[in-house]
Amino acid sequence: LGIGMAGARPASQCIVCTDGIANVGLGSLEGHEEDFQAFYHEAGEQAVLKGVTVDLISIIGSECNAENLSIVTEVTGGTIERVDPVQLLGDDKDGVLSALMGRKQIATNCFSMMLLHRQLQFVGEADDEEDRNWLVRDLGNVHEGSNCTFSYGFRPKDEKDDSFSKVPFQVQMLYTRLDGMECLRVTTAALEITEDRKEAEELADAKVISNHAYNRAAKLAKDGNYEEAQMENRAAMRFMKRKGVEKKKLVQWSAQANTVDQVLIEEKKNSAAPSSKSAGPAQSSVSFKKPRKRGDRAATAISKAKTTKAWDSDEE
Repeated sequence: LGIGMAGARPASQCIVCTDGIANVGLGSLEGHEEDFQAFYHEAGEQAVLKGVTVDLISIIGSECNAENLSIVTEVTGGTIERVDPVQLLGDDKDGVLSALMGRKQIATNCFSMMLLHRQLQFVGEADDEEDRNWLVRDLGNVHEGSNCTFSYGFRPKDEKDDSFSKVPFQVQMLYTRLDGMECLRVTTAALEITEDRKEAEELADAKVISNHAYNRAAKLAKDGNYEEAQMENRAAMRFMKRKGVEKKKLVQWSAQANTVDQVLIEEKKNSAAPSSKSAGPAQSSVSFKKPRKRGDRAATAISKAKTTKAWDSDEE
């Protein structure tokens, strides 16, 4: 209902405040969440079509099953905030509600398509990435500061052509402005090739690479690949140190990444916890639990990391 009302005016915002799990009605998650996951997927799709951003505020100490609710917030460009009830009181201009309502939406129904040179391929972006040199992302609602990155690399040496010195890239952005005008923006660039790793790293944009690693680690964690997620963040940290990123920016990125890293450590420990079960009167065996359903703290941290930037400012 809230999405339907907000959708009457594109670029509207719907903030859901909850003090616990949904236990009645179409979106009930208590005891039968698998039956109603489709409801949240549908709600997210409807919000995107109507240009509505959905944000969620939950109460610390009261679980609301953020894992499923994040389906809606992520696809609409929204976020999740867990707060102490006291934070919602008073007139603090820097409070949670002010921060959520202060974000400026600049476009709806946004799609991006990345085109690579035939000698390049996407890495870790799609199941069939080896068979194509283009990739489309449905970005939905876009706000100031929204972030979208791609990872790519050269094809295997036996497929590589060394007859060129530059590789072209193209990004096409299709979006709807807030006044309803549909627009297509095309950006093309060509980068020189180098065999020198040190030179390549010196010219690389540390901000883009570190934020990509932060977002990708969260996506891996969302799928339960906790160890790969940790490796992604640590590889990015080593790169930034080699590049000589100034200490203040390194600390800023580390603080964000460490928050997620602590969650990954806890989730990896819990998902691999051994349990003993009887295998007969005189024998026993050890089994491992399936990954458990994530609590709100972990689900919120991972969901936010998928769409936000760990390195968010160029300020000194």
